[in-house]
Amino acid sequence: MAPGEGSSSGSFRVVPADLVAVLVATGLLNVSLFAPVVRETWLRYPLVIAFLLFVPGYVVIAALYPDRGSNPAVGGARTDGGDGITTGERIALSIGLSVVVVPFVGLFLANTQWGIRLIPVAAALSAITVALVAVATARRRRLAPADRFRIPYRRWASRLAAAVRPTGRGDAALTGLLVLSVLLAAGSVGYAAAVLPAEDEYTSVQLLTEQEGELVADGYPAELEGDDEVILTVDNSEQRPVTYTVALVEQSIDTDGDELTVEDQQERDRTEVSLDHGEQAFERYELEALSEGEVRFVWVVYLDDVPEELTVESADHVVHVTSENGTAV
Repeated sequence: MAPGEGSSSGSFRVVPADLVAVLVATGLLNVSLFAPVVRETWLRYPLVIAFLLFVPGYVVIAALYPDRGSNPAVGGARTDGGDGITTGERIALSIGLSVVVVPFVGLFLANTQWGIRLIPVAAALSAITVALVAVATARRRRLAPADRFRIPYRRWASRLAAAVRPTGRGDAALTGLLVLSVLLAAGSVGYAAAVLPAEDEYTSVQLLTEQEGELVADGYPAELEGDDEVILTVDNSEQRPVTYTVALVEQSIDTDGDELTVEDQQERDRTEVSLDHGEQAFERYELEALSEGEVRFVWVVYLDDVPEELTVESADHVVHVTSENGTAV
C-alpha cells in the first residue's frame, strides 16, 4: 500500500482537522465582513485581527511542512527519519510569516484599483488561504499516516482541564477570578474595536476649469457668453463600485443681499457614470444660459436612488456656479 493511501489505524480525513479549523476561520472572517448585520458590529474586529496575525502564516507553513517534527507532544519521533519542525516552531513561524505575507499582499493590492483596504486585503488572503489549504492537504496525503502533522486536541484538552481543576476553595476562587479577568479583557478589546474609526468612504465632487492646459479650481465664468466651459470631476472612494447619476439644473435666481431665491429651474442634462473604487471621471459642460437674467448652474449628484424631483436637499453632493461672480461651491 502506498504511504498516502491509508493505514491500519484508519482512513485519513479528506481535510485534516487543523486545516478544517483554518477554513472555518476564513469563513467567519468573510461573514464578519460581508454579512449585512454582523459587519456593522464590533465582532469583525477581533476576527480580522486574529486571522491576519496567524492564519496566513499557518497555511504557508502547513504547505511547506506537511510532516511532524520529533516532538513528544505530537507522538514522538518520525518513522522516516525526517527533520520536520516542532509544534512550537510551527506556531512561532506562523505568526512571523503572517507579518510578512499580509504586507506583501497589501503592496500588491496598492498597485491595483482596489488599493490597500480591509475588504480587498481580506478577500485576497482568503483566496490564498483556501489555495494553500488544498496544497497542504495534498502534501500530507502523500506521507505515511504516522508521519503526518496533526494536533493532539484531546491530549491538550485533558492537560488544560487538569491544570485548571480546582483542588480547594482557594483554588476555586482564583480560577473564577482568572476566568472573569479573561472575559473582562476580551470585552475591553471588543469595546475598543467597536469605537475604532471606520475606513474612509466618501465621494469627491469638484468643478474645474482649464487654464493653459492645466485643470484648476478657479477661473469660473463671471458672465456667460455661450462658449464657457467647466469640468465636473467625480472621484469614487466609497470602497465599492458606484453608478453615479449626475444632473445639471439651470436655475433662474434673484439675489437680495445674502438671500437667494430660486424663481424657476429646468433640468438641462442627466448622465450616469459607473466608477470602481479609486477611479475618477471628468465631464465637460458648455454653459449657455437658456433663461434671461441672473442664472445659476447646479450639478446634483446621487450615489444610489434618484428621486422623481431633483432638489439640492435630496442630492448626495451639490456644486454650482453662477453667472454673477463666477464662484463655485
